[in-house]
Amino acid sequence: RRTSDLDTNVLRMVSDGIAPPSLSGDKRNKTELHKQWLGEAHAGGVSVSLMGRSGKVTIARFARVKGRYVMQIAGGEAYEEDPKKMAECGFTIWPQTFIKLNGDGREFVENMRSEYIHCVYDEIIPELLDLCNILDIEPVMT
Repeated sequence: RRTSDLDTNVLRMVSDGIAPPSLSGDKRNKTELHKQWLGEAHAGGVSVSLMGRSGKVTIARFARVKGRYVMQIAGGEAYEEDPKKMAECGFTIWPQTFIKLNGDGREFVENMRSEYIHCVYDEIIPELLDLCNILDIEPVMT
């Protein structure tokens, strides 16, 4: 399952079933509701299928390295992709956003400390760097 193209610094953010419909982009990339499979927890529910809209994004995640807090930070540009591309990673009914990273994709992946990371539509890197400075957290920039 391919969720990134490190040669072109493209990252695909995939949520495991839920996202606010307000993140949806172009009307042709409509938001759909699907029955969520039971999975390991034997719990079902509803999955929101959508493709994220275009716009500037900031990606961040707190983690610890050798007992010290760090924050991985990256910026990029989300864009709307052909809806058929959603099937490439195997999760056609889950929300996805395609992002062209401002930095090096390989460096970004090497610095990940978890499969989970946060993405917001805005450019808030200066604010995150200020927060890291105030809280004595090492920023790990991509």
